[in-house]
Amino acid sequence: MRKRVTVLAAGLLASAVAVALALAAGCSDGDNGEKATATPQRATASPAVTPSPLPDLRTLDLSTQPEVRDLAERLGGQVSAEEVIYADLTGDGRDDAVVPISSGGTQGDLGFIVLGYVGGELKALLTEAPREGGVRVAVSGGSLVESLPVYAGGDLPGFPSKIKSVYYAWKDGSLVVDHEEVIDNPSLPRRP
Repeated sequence: MRKRVTVLAAGLLASAVAVALALAAGCSDGDNGEKATATPQRATASPAVTPSPLPDLRTLDLSTQPEVRDLAERLGGQVSAEEVIYADLTGDGRDDAVVPISSGGTQGDLGFIVLGYVGGELKALLTEAPREGGVRVAVSGGSLVESLPVYAGGDLPGFPSKIKSVYYAWKDGSLVVDHEEVIDNPSLPRRP
C-alpha cells in the first residue's frame, strides 16, 4: 500500500512540475529572458440563450402566410381579417387561428385553414375546401365546427334542406373529425 501511495505521489509531482514548466515557458516574452507575470483571467459565464417568444397570431397578417395565400388563390377567394376566429384548439394554452376563405359574395365561405404553432413554427393544422362551398366555420365548446350544406332533389341553390356539422378535436398531434351531425336546415324558407 505504501509503495502505491509513493508511486501516485511521484506521478502527481511530475505532473505539477510539467505544468509549472509549461506555464513558465508561456509567460516568457522571449526577447530578454525576463519573465512576464501572468494576469489571472476571471472566467465569465456566457449568458443563457432564451428562446424568443412566438408572436401572437393576432398581430400577424395571416393573409400573407404561404398556406393561406395559396388556398385563397386556388379557391378564388379572399381573406378578411375581421372573420378570423382565434381559439386554443390544440390545448397548448396559445390561440390558434381559423382563417375562412370568403367568396366575397352571397356564396359564403369557400373553405378555411387553421394555423397554429407546432414545435415553435407556424403551421397549417387543417385545410378544408369542400366542393359544395358555402361552408361555415365556428368554435363551440372548444371544438372546431364546420357546417356544410346538404342538398336534396328539388332544393334551390343556396337553400339546402339539411345542414351537416363536422366537429373536430385535437388528437395525437392533429385536428381530426370527432363526430358529425346532420339536421334539417333551420333557415330554410317555408313554402306556401
